[in-house]
Amino acid sequence: MAQEQQQGVEQGLKEESPKVAVKTWREDLKRPWHLVRCGVGELLASVLLVRITSTSCAEFPGNGSLLQTALTYAFVYATLVQILASTTGHVNPFVTIGFNLMGQLSVIKVLVITNSQYVGSVLGSLLYKYSTPEDVRGANLCAMRVPEELGVTWWQTMALEAILSFVLFLVILAVNDQRMGIPAGYRPPIIGMTLAGCLLMGIKYGSGSLNPLRALGPAIIGEYQVYHLLQKCYQGVAYWKAASKKFL
Repeated sequence: MAQEQQQGVEQGLKEESPKVAVKTWREDLKRPWHLVRCGVGELLASVLLVRITSTSCAEFPGNGSLLQTALTYAFVYATLVQILASTTGHVNPFVTIGFNLMGQLSVIKVLVITNSQYVGSVLGSLLYKYSTPEDVRGANLCAMRVPEELGVTWWQTMALEAILSFVLFLVILAVNDQRMGIPAGYRPPIIGMTLAGCLLMGIKYGSGSLNPLRALGPAIIGEYQVYHLLQKCYQGVAYWKAASKKFL
C-alpha cells in the first residue's frame, strides 16, 4: 500500500513538471525577426548596462562609494532583465551559453545574442567615454583591475571572481528552473539582490563585475585587456561548474 502511494506521488510530480519546448536552430532560422528582436534587445541592454555602471565609479566628488557602486549595478541589471524577460533577458554571455547547455536555446540564437552583447559592451564604453568629462572618467574608463597597490594579487582576485560568479550563475539557473515554481516577476529581484551581495564582497578585491560585458568594453576602449582575459577565463570556469551542477 505504501509503495503504491509512493509511486502515485512520483507519477504526480512527473506530470506536474512543466516541459520546456526546445527550439532547434532550423526553427529559429524560420523566425528571422525574432532573432533580430533578441539581438537588438540585448545590444541596447548591454549599452545601458556598461554606460550606467561605468558612471558609478567616475571620479565626481562624492561618487563611487562601495554601496553606491554595488546597488547601481544590481538595480540596473535586474531592471534590464525584467524589461527583456519576454525575449531573453540575459545581458550576460555566460548566462546565454548556460541556457544553451540546459537545452533552452539553439546555437544560432546564442551566436546572435552573444555577439550583440559584445558589440553593445564596446558601444557602451564609447558612449561613456564621449559623454563624460575627460578628467573624471577614471583610470582606463573605469576598467576592472586588480588593486595591486593594496597588496591584492591577481590570483586572489581571480579566485574570488570564480567563486562569486559560481554563486550568481547558480542562482540565475535555479530561479529560471520551472520546477522551482518561482513567478517570472520575482526572478529579477532575486538575481539583483544576489548580485548586490556578491559585489559588496568582491569590489574591494577588484572582482567587481561578474559579467564579461562590464569588463570587455572598458578593456578594449580603455586599452586595458590583460585583466579582462583572465577574468573571462575564470568566470567561464565558474559558470561551467554551476551549469553542470544544476544540469546533473
